[in-house]
Amino acid sequence: MNKRELIKRLSGIEWDDFEVKAARRELPKDIVRTVSAFANTKSGVLVFGVEEAGGKYIVSGVENPDKVQNDFITLLRGEKFNIPLSSKGDVHSMDGKIVLVFRIEEMPRQAKPIYYGGDIRNTFIRMGGSSQKASKGEVERMLREASEQTSDSMRLDDFTMDDLDAEAIAMFRRALSQERPNHPFVSCDKTEMLLGLQAVAKLKKGGYCLTAAGLLLFGKEIRILNQFPSYFIDFLVIPARQNEDAQTRWVERYSSEQGIIQTYVQVYDRLRKRIPVPFALKPDGYTRNDAPPSAQAAREALVNLLMHMDYFDPKGAVVKCYDDQILFRNAGCLRFPLERIDQHITEPRNPIIAKAFRLLGWADRTGEGITKMTQSWMGAGYAKPAFKDDKTINMFEVVFPLVMQGDRTPQAPHKHPTSNIQAPYKHRTSTVQVPYKSDIVRFCAQQRSLKEIMDHFGFKNRPHVFTEYISPLMEEGLIALMIPDKPTSPRQKYVVTEKGLTVKQSEIG
Repeated sequence: MNKRELIKRLSGIEWDDFEVKAARRELPKDIVRTVSAFANTKSGVLVFGVEEAGGKYIVSGVENPDKVQNDFITLLRGEKFNIPLSSKGDVHSMDGKIVLVFRIEEMPRQAKPIYYGGDIRNTFIRMGGSSQKASKGEVERMLREASEQTSDSMRLDDFTMDDLDAEAIAMFRRALSQERPNHPFVSCDKTEMLLGLQAVAKLKKGGYCLTAAGLLLFGKEIRILNQFPSYFIDFLVIPARQNEDAQTRWVERYSSEQGIIQTYVQVYDRLRKRIPVPFALKPDGYTRNDAPPSAQAAREALVNLLMHMDYFDPKGAVVKCYDDQILFRNAGCLRFPLERIDQHITEPRNPIIAKAFRLLGWADRTGEGITKMTQSWMGAGYAKPAFKDDKTINMFEVVFPLVMQGDRTPQAPHKHPTSNIQAPYKHRTSTVQVPYKSDIVRFCAQQRSLKEIMDHFGFKNRPHVFTEYISPLMEEGLIALMIPDKPTSPRQKYVVTEKGLTVKQSEIG
């Protein structure tokens, strides 16, 4: 920190990355707390020779700068901390007095927690302008992050393949067969696929147990909650600006405790209906273009949330759709400094889950997800997204402003769900009547394209068929997309769901 930068900081207040100490003749005893906090939470600057009084900084000076500097370097390099630390110091003369400035860098996750006195309970983190003792849960998170074993590879010996949801596995395979039809996981048996995905692990005594990734991806709801009791992902629509959240009740809420595969499909389907999308048709002249840049940006944000979320943290995750922004918030801070977020760094907290998403084509392989979010959102004409990484509370946020570039007027999101095709004509062109939607459900016992459905029942008006039959059946959860991430894919097909098989035909309108 040069002198000009120091003077500027001294005109402000002490905050999470800046702290002053008098240190006239010797190091203050509580300096170890500040060092631990900066090294564990966020890089910070220590200034010796300045005191804080009445909300103002007073330059008091260091009377013996050589001794104080040498003592501080010895403290960092000695045995006081659990690993040796280092810092480069700067010396400045202010009002004829000596001021020492040291920068403490945040340590990599593999080295945390940084504590002193040989007692891991002496682990501190930075909160606002103070250093606070880390809680047991915060220390455990640091240890988990430091482990060579990733969180999602953890073996769960008490969970077996009986705890897996058959529909979640089937959904994964259907999507994979569309994205990568020749992939070995499409044709091999279920156990081989789960082993290849690292969703299960072999037991020495024989049989298989689930990994954390396997449970989160494909587990039954109740069993996921047995292991992760605070697991939830909320989707909320709040008809107000973000700063009016406390006064305005949500008008739509979906809270998922299902596996991640099913959660992604359900949340993304709701999310894309809330994104302002200019009406546009594909080259065929009748199919709506439902994958504009803004929808692609939101999809990247949702994928990022699910891949990087800390599922051991009780804060969970939420997607909030306001009138002036769309907010994605999840437990699990970045594993590198926020300043490097646009450098195409890929270090997922949950690499097994990330691999599953990449196999399906839902996630980027090159670490460019953040760049794609920004470019896609701004490519749709909106103001630049904002990213916030709070290591103190282990939280990451992405905010998409619903404001056009150079404008301050929010672009209102859709107030009603939007179909992924053009609006139907006012009159039917087909004279063929389908007595019940149950006929379509039965027909979709095998994978069927929209053309196959139309040909089978003699329909001619594609928009009408989708709006009157296909869309309602999907909303009721009776049929599902084979390619849920690409609803308008030319290879799209529909298949009956487990719910569709169990619901009595007389109960289908």
